[in-house]
Amino acid sequence: MYPAVIKSFVEQYLLQELGVPVDLEKIIPVRTESVDTKLRTLYSDLIFELNTFSDKPVYLLFEHKSYPDSNTEKQLIKYMDAFELDYLKEHNETKTSLTIIPVLIYHGPFYWNIVFNHNRLADLKFFDLSRIPDEQIRGAVILRIVLLTLKYINSEELVTKIDTIFELFKELKDDPEAKEYVRSFSFYVEHAAREELREMLVQKIRHFFSDEELESSAVIRELEERGKKKGIDIGLKKGTDIGLKKGTDIGLKKGTNIGLKKGIDIGVEVTRLILTSDKSDEQIAKHTGLPVEKIREIREKIRNGT
Repeated sequence: MYPAVIKSFVEQYLLQELGVPVDLEKIIPVRTESVDTKLRTLYSDLIFELNTFSDKPVYLLFEHKSYPDSNTEKQLIKYMDAFELDYLKEHNETKTSLTIIPVLIYHGPFYWNIVFNHNRLADLKFFDLSRIPDEQIRGAVILRIVLLTLKYINSEELVTKIDTIFELFKELKDDPEAKEYVRSFSFYVEHAAREELREMLVQKIRHFFSDEELESSAVIRELEERGKKKGIDIGLKKGTDIGLKKGTDIGLKKGTNIGLKKGIDIGVEVTRLILTSDKSDEQIAKHTGLPVEKIREIREKIRNGT
């Protein structure tokens, strides 16, 4: 998540509720190896340290849900415990518990009817984007783009709302990070929007943005390369078999094409599951047939936007 997004979110939606002064210029992303492996989804592994002008910082743990998940309470507590345990191991001098405030952003079509009873979640900040009118979504331009995209990503309304998002992007034309914002936005929409709408959305995205702005990220390039390699491997085997009857050249070509498509399809399915589901790396590996290590590698690349 981009620093500008977090800074604006804290300033617009959290600052008054926190009840302590916060230095908005010193919001620090916190990542440790232990936390990264436990906080599984793309946005769930976001923990930020807020400088409160004292020796006791506040930590924000961001989680998002696209449907009412009855396991949310357990998940949040697990994430908080994992982070605190890891932090205390690294900071032996710390004697008191950490102040961790979970921030849950919900953007599903159904009413959130889950109540949190655990005292660890007494300070939880809950934001139901589906119930917030568009005109009340405020903050920096990139924050509004992120929140509007999250709000409509699972809705057919995205087909029309995407035009509003395009208008916001025009305000970022002089931002040095604009190209990276565009690529992240297009990648997310292409892989997380409703399947029956993706082709139309992709056409609108490619019509609005230039080819330079939509240059493939490293993640897409890796998926394509892996698909090609897998395609060649399958093509060689299938080509050899078919070649006994129809000629090695025909077999290799057909086999490679089949393998290439299958390889890319697997890559896209992995990316979709990482972006839109709460499945663990092990579950995604079982579903797709890829090694767990490769799933983790892809997740890390998506997380870093590379």
